[in-house]
Amino acid sequence: SITMANGVRTMTHNANVRYQAQMDVALASIVASTGHVSLTATTGDIIDHGDTHVEVIAASLRMWAGGNIGEAAGSNYGHLDTSVDTISAYASGSMGLFVTNSQALTVAEVITVAVKRVDSPAGLVDRVHIANQSDVETINGGTIVLVTQSGNLTVTNGGDTDGTGINITGAGHVLLHNGQSDVAVQGLGQRGSGHIRVSTEDMAATLYVQADIMTS
Repeated sequence: SITMANGVRTMTHNANVRYQAQMDVALASIVASTGHVSLTATTGDIIDHGDTHVEVIAASLRMWAGGNIGEAAGSNYGHLDTSVDTISAYASGSMGLFVTNSQALTVAEVITVAVKRVDSPAGLVDRVHIANQSDVETINGGTIVLVTQSGNLTVTNGGDTDGTGINITGAGHVLLHNGQSDVAVQGLGQRGSGHIRVSTEDMAATLYVQADIMTS
């Protein structure tokens, strides 16, 4: 596992950051600015481990968890708090994914996030994902809660061909919520018994449904 103590920060000068753990990734704060961040918890969870700082500041964020991403509000440190432009995430745990972003956010394709790894002889090895990643997806009944506090929340199909940007299976629910501005959905699929809510707190804002919203 990778565990950051509350208050600790990993910072780059607009360069990429990649965390990969066999089990859990517990975040304090990663600041990549205009760089990109990749987080992988192969068999575990990606969670908030402190509220001193925002967990991730980057141009784009891709996450993959064998368990859950974030936690429901009121549970431990709750949602992952982020400030990113673009997101793609996959969680296979039964609880699902919980993210609050401070600015405009687009669910879209995220690049492979290339980094250099220093090996034991002090040489450099390229580390990069095999392919780009699209969509926000949960399986095994996990819920998706995706909140933006300002700026538009936009869901695109990304770079794949499945026709949806939010995918969920089983009994999990979907909440897409914007605190101040518009929500635009270009494809959302619920392949199970869960419910879907798309909402905004701003009475002057608009919900744009630009493609199918599907539920079983």
